[in-house]
Amino acid sequence: MAVTKIKSDFTRVVEHATEFYLSRMGMIILFSIPCFFAFLIPLLLPSPTYMSLGGVFIRGGSIPSITSTDWAITAIAYLVSIFIIADSMVNVSLIVKSKRTLTNISTEVLGAMGKYAIKVWMATIIMSLALAALFLAFYEHPYQSILYPIVSLVLMTLFFFFVPAIVIDGHETLNAFRASFSVVMAKPLFVIMWLAIALALFLIFGMIAYALPTFLTQYTLLLFNSVIILPFLLVLSTQMYMEKYPLSK
Repeated sequence: MAVTKIKSDFTRVVEHATEFYLSRMGMIILFSIPCFFAFLIPLLLPSPTYMSLGGVFIRGGSIPSITSTDWAITAIAYLVSIFIIADSMVNVSLIVKSKRTLTNISTEVLGAMGKYAIKVWMATIIMSLALAALFLAFYEHPYQSILYPIVSLVLMTLFFFFVPAIVIDGHETLNAFRASFSVVMAKPLFVIMWLAIALALFLIFGMIAYALPTFLTQYTLLLFNSVIILPFLLVLSTQMYMEKYPLSK
């Protein structure tokens, strides 16, 4: 019975998130466009970056050859890129919050950079550094290809709700991680089903992108990820987070 109730609740949340996303699609896409350009910033770096599956990565095998100057330039570029992405995530979450709390979107967005975006930026940096530390810890380990994805996935689930924790509840960075962990532990099946939806969306839009000419594939997939997939998943996770409030149901 408990599992059936959870599935019913999750179905309701997905329906609400989908309806909300479609009704505010224009505004959500508008606020998500900077994400696309933010993801392109690392490609302009002297470090060996590459695109794969709609994401931008540094080649692990080339890390030893990166100079200190390249590291400095890479760090600054990634900090700028992460801030733009953080600000976009905050703005999308504010759109959800505006409906639930009847606040004015334009007023919230104007104050979001100082009030929320910096906190999300700091939280994202902490998360990125944790993932980088994990990568280095497993670097050249014989089971790196197995251990790193598993441990990273566990770590990411603990950070799962930190954006809505900051935007919806106004938590400071460390408290946002605690709040995120609390919600993940309370609704682990929600997270699992969210991951299933994410995988399905990546597969669907991936097939569309790979049907295009080769030179357009990666950029098209990056665009899909930036302005459609990730914003919808953020709307969904924000709706899931707000389920802890009785009036949100």
